[in-house]
Amino acid sequence: IATEKEVADFMNEIKIMGELAQHLNVVNMIGYCTSTFEEEGKLWLIVEYCGNGDLKSYIRDFKKDLSIDETKNQFNNKLLLLWSYDIAKGMQLLAKNQVMHGDLAARNILLSDNFVAKISDFGFSKRFVKKSNNFSGTGALNSRSSSSNFNGVLQSSVTSSLDILICSSLSISACR
Repeated sequence: IATEKEVADFMNEIKIMGELAQHLNVVNMIGYCTSTFEEEGKLWLIVEYCGNGDLKSYIRDFKKDLSIDETKNQFNNKLLLLWSYDIAKGMQLLAKNQVMHGDLAARNILLSDNFVAKISDFGFSKRFVKKSNNFSGTGALNSRSSSSNFNGVLQSSVTSSLDILICSSLSISACR
């Protein structure tokens, strides 16, 4: 049984995903259902299928297949760069829509059947809206809820998130 906060966070996730335009590098929402919540306590969110799972598990499980030279433990940097670019394009859409993801990590990046990286899991996302000269946020994340310099805060968040994500992907690929 979900708590009120969990239900509110899930409804926020549905709202944010519903407001985003379809994008190649974001897991797209197909639909949702809230009509069974009152009677059965169930909420449904239907998203596109990504057949290769999450980036963290994929790198860990298929490291050997992705290695260029197993003896030197060299990883296919082309794929890492391509995935990093995919993630940056997805984050660009979020920034354009004034959404801070809140939990960008390799476990929240899904790989499509064609190995396109897609940002997923918007449970901690926060959407900022301009009110006069300040920005105010709504969502599950309990951090700075207003900022007079939203673009700077968001840019810093995107840069930090990408830095952490790329470094963690590289460290996963370097593990034996």
